[in-house]
Amino acid sequence: ISSIDVGLVERNISLAEQTASVIFSCFDYKKKFLDYGGGYGLLVRMMRDKGFDFYRQDKYCENLFSIFFDIEDLPAGVKFELVTAFELFEHLEHPLEELEILFNYADAILFSTELQPSTEIKSVEDWWYFVPEGGQHIALYTEKSLDIIAKKNEAYFYTNGRNLHLFSKKKITKSPFEIIPLMQNEKNLVSKVLNKVINLIDKPLPLKEEVVLPSLIQKDFEIAKSKLTKKNK
Repeated sequence: ISSIDVGLVERNISLAEQTASVIFSCFDYKKKFLDYGGGYGLLVRMMRDKGFDFYRQDKYCENLFSIFFDIEDLPAGVKFELVTAFELFEHLEHPLEELEILFNYADAILFSTELQPSTEIKSVEDWWYFVPEGGQHIALYTEKSLDIIAKKNEAYFYTNGRNLHLFSKKKITKSPFEIIPLMQNEKNLVSKVLNKVINLIDKPLPLKEEVVLPSLIQKDFEIAKSKLTKKNK
């Protein structure tokens, strides 16, 4: 993780919301999930706080926030419902080889990487995503190149057209990026408007029931405490 990556926390907050939306829309939220190249484990901790059974993998970075919920804490050969790989693809020296590893974990990969702009690029100054100061962005993609990569892996390709993408071995009937998660202040505004409408017409509106998962914080605390006790003994 580069010292220039000052957007790490904000990015994880945003991606946690978007990941939850994609899972509810297209996948079984009761299954296990893996964050590949999960860095400090911040996203895994946030997803577990939301009630999703997430685990972390990263051979280059120390796990700070999701200790005991690493891939090494699971039996070998576990299959996941979905793998997330955020801000990883642009760092890969051999993307096709890495994808073989990812598809061994799951049949679907949700990942983020900025698509190359359609405007002509003449120097590193023409696109901020080069970030030559860090020297880490070595694999850069167009929408067409990602589509070709998906086909090479016999997978379907879905994208929001900018920075969030999905490879899936199974065809998904609707776009995973149709639903944009509302921020809390937007939720509050929508709630106020709906309440006013309900009061006006004096009858309930047929709202879609929202799935609310119980947080895993308390359960994880007990797991961590138990493992530490065993280690100390």
